[in-house]
Amino acid sequence: FYALDYLKHKATFSASHIIYKNVSASWTAIWQKRAGTYTDYPSNTETPYEHFTIVNFRTSWSHKTLKAFFEIVNIGNVSYIDLGNIVQPDRWLSAGISFEIGQKDNH
Repeated sequence: FYALDYLKHKATFSASHIIYKNVSASWTAIWQKRAGTYTDYPSNTETPYEHFTIVNFRTSWSHKTLKAFFEIVNIGNVSYIDLGNIVQPDRWLSAGISFEIGQKDNH
């Protein structure tokens, strides 16, 4: 059914840098073009896929056994359809904390 809706072109660019001491940031930009069409609802018309670009940002902090991050996916709040007629998520945020318990044995 979706055999002709293949990913025709995709480019990913990423960069990471230190902000201050234990704080770092990373950026990712993704440009994508899919071949084929999908059925747009409710108009019920065959629509070609449009290319799209999304930019993601993540900042991380680490200190000994504790790590934290904050991430923004799709900073530009781009609406796009990647496969089928399913609209992909707009901008979303996530954050997390992790820590290690115990010591690592390097033997």
